[in-house]
Amino acid sequence: MKKKASEGLFVFDEKVSRERMVKYCVHAEIPFLKFEDPHLQPWIGSMQPTFQIKGRHTIRDDAEKMYKGMKKDIEVELQNSDSRICLTSDM
Repeated sequence: MKKKASEGLFVFDEKVSRERMVKYCVHAEIPFLKFEDPHLQPWIGSMQPTFQIKGRHTIRDDAEKMYKGMKKDIEVELQNSDSRICLTSDM
């Protein structure tokens, strides 16, 4: 992620970091347990000392909240659609 000169000073936002961590975890198919590795926190701390990695249960809960939010967005989008949608499956 490149920073433009016009953006000014960097301001750390833990919420954004947690969201991006969950997105990365899901995208890369990383087990939530990996975030409890004792070598991970010192590495993250070297980049952003104020960020404390949450446990696997918190990360799982964040992923579930993100999933439910995205699911709700899709439901609203489909309800507001003027088109018809047909889902089929073979068993």
